[in-house]
Amino acid sequence: MRTQRYLLLLMVFAIFLSSCKKSSTGNSTETPTTKPKYLTQIISVETGPAFLGSHVTTSNIYYTYDSKKRLSTVKNSDNSLITYVYKDDGNLFSTTRTNANGTMQGYNEFTYEGGKLTSYTSKGYRNNAVTSETTYTYVYNGDRATELHFDVYYQLFTYDSNGNLTKIFNHGQPDYSIVYSYDNKKNKFINSPFKYPVPGDNERLSPNNRTTSTTEGLSQNILTTNTYVYDSDGYPIAGTQNTDYVNSSSYKYTYIYSTLE
Repeated sequence: MRTQRYLLLLMVFAIFLSSCKKSSTGNSTETPTTKPKYLTQIISVETGPAFLGSHVTTSNIYYTYDSKKRLSTVKNSDNSLITYVYKDDGNLFSTTRTNANGTMQGYNEFTYEGGKLTSYTSKGYRNNAVTSETTYTYVYNGDRATELHFDVYYQLFTYDSNGNLTKIFNHGQPDYSIVYSYDNKKNKFINSPFKYPVPGDNERLSPNNRTTSTTEGLSQNILTTNTYVYDSDGYPIAGTQNTDYVNSSSYKYTYIYSTLE
């Protein structure tokens, strides 16, 4: 049961935590700027399933950056917080997840060799005590991470010619895949990327925005479609997300940026 819950969590992360995607056209009258833009806020408006009354809920995610313009914190509407810490060489050292009371919920620590991320250890907490610990190990083809191993399970990664992550094959109980397609615009995280695939945090990996996510190999295929409106610099400023799974919510997004100046 622990394995099944874990794999289901990965699937949900990959489908629904990809809360930024695109595909539509949309023109802006803004004056283009050559200065990099950094995502500082996502406003999410969720419309729940009809059988539950189609209730509308608005939430926010806030992003802050350090003096070197690296992602520093991610704060949700419930005041849960993810904090990023970096090594002197600029590589990500750790992420810490806390709840609204500041109580530790999770901790990841990253290990590098030869300039590549070779592994990371993820710990889960309850009442400030470690309740789970998993080490993830990467396999590379050249400079690209193509496999991630944990326990007796693994993920295989496929990329397109632009470096977008196009497929994740999950070996477990059961095996299943998630297939992605992309636009040709700037990923909202293009200026704060993380070039390694990490379960639950894969959206910063690709240079473009996901337009579809298709889960294959389970009891039924699940398709999530995203559309975007872009500004004159090619950044998504609004979007939608819909999933063709019974009783799924739909979402509308607004993306807010800053040049951090």
